[in-house]
Amino acid sequence: ATVQLTDNLLLVDTTATDITVTLPPPLACKGQEFTVKRTSAGANTLTVVSVSGTIDGAASAVILTQYVSLPFKSESVDYFYSSHFFEHLFQSDAINLLREMKLALKKSGIIRLAVPDLNYAISLYKSDEKCRMLENYFFVNDLSSYLARHKYMYDFEILSKLLIDLGYKNIKRCDFGEGCVPDLKQLDNRPNDTLFVEATR
Repeated sequence: ATVQLTDNLLLVDTTATDITVTLPPPLACKGQEFTVKRTSAGANTLTVVSVSGTIDGAASAVILTQYVSLPFKSESVDYFYSSHFFEHLFQSDAINLLREMKLALKKSGIIRLAVPDLNYAISLYKSDEKCRMLENYFFVNDLSSYLARHKYMYDFEILSKLLIDLGYKNIKRCDFGEGCVPDLKQLDNRPNDTLFVEATR
């Protein structure tokens, strides 16, 4: 199967046979992003090749993992709101989720992320509250749940670069209860130690 310039998202079923997907020449699609997902399990392979370029430095890439997505159609969501969740993900998982959220957002869609502010945590260290910083942000002592522990921390520079690398636009830091996402007076919480960031697709 040859990818057309209008094919931003390809969902490929390899149940019946091996499939090779061919991307357009790089010069023909400069700046364009293609997403290829394997929707089936099994032994058959999904191989992605480029006409005259490389994929992550190689001539081809084989997709082995079955695609499991958010339950939204592409470009169907107006807003995503997340509060004190992304710090509980390893950064690689956070990147994958943010990529899926971007696919689901409408072209005018907005994402709002609320995470513990790394700068606030560092300020605790500097103000002689080292134990509080370590226990609340870096070594959460919750033996009942591995998921309750923090896997990564963000300040505005780290989070905005991550969003930029994923293709998000209009990235801005917001105040508590203020922004372009509705119902923030009910949604936002923990104003003192939280970093609020919004971005558009």
